[in-house]
Amino acid sequence: MQYPNHILPQQNFRKIVNFQPLHNYYLIHFTDTKDNKDPQDGRVREDCIVRQTDHIRDFSNNLLGTFELDDIYIELTQGEFKNYFNSEWEEASSPARVPQFEKDFIINKNRGFFFLPISECDDYEVQYSDGSNVNPICKILHTPTNSNFWHVSLRWFHNGQDISELHERQRKKAEIKRVLLAAKAFIQEKGKFEIPSYQSIDISFYT
Repeated sequence: MQYPNHILPQQNFRKIVNFQPLHNYYLIHFTDTKDNKDPQDGRVREDCIVRQTDHIRDFSNNLLGTFELDDIYIELTQGEFKNYFNSEWEEASSPARVPQFEKDFIINKNRGFFFLPISECDDYEVQYSDGSNVNPICKILHTPTNSNFWHVSLRWFHNGQDISELHERQRKKAEIKRVLLAAKAFIQEKGKFEIPSYQSIDISFYT
């Protein structure tokens, strides 16, 4: 089995910096289990969002479109080059290597997934439960890797500061923990399970 060429970065590609024109698209996030829906309220199970709340500071997703639904089952193995494949892609470069089936990646059909509407996440003000006037902002950043051009991250900005850039000791502060808890609740609220219609991203957005 060959690694899908349509998710690999290419030398003539560039990062997407403005998601405003893509507000009718969705992000897709994989979960380790298909049992990811809370039967009581129909929302994403909290334990399926992240293993630890701190991990939500840089929330990994894929931009659905050219990246297709079945691509979510691609799982990189603990191979020799995993760090390279997971490393951020440098613009104007072509991948030095392509993942090889069973050596670098497998197909994991045990994964589940849910979707996040870009229109409800991009530059969106995350509400605290107490109705605070100063709320964190959710931003979508294009963070392509050497094995996946369509990788994007949800980041959370508190007083203009990207939480993911704070040191671990700073993230342990009560106000930062509060942001991360609000971010998790936000994803739980926005997550959707119905498969949306989608089409390939126009090449003009990334070349």
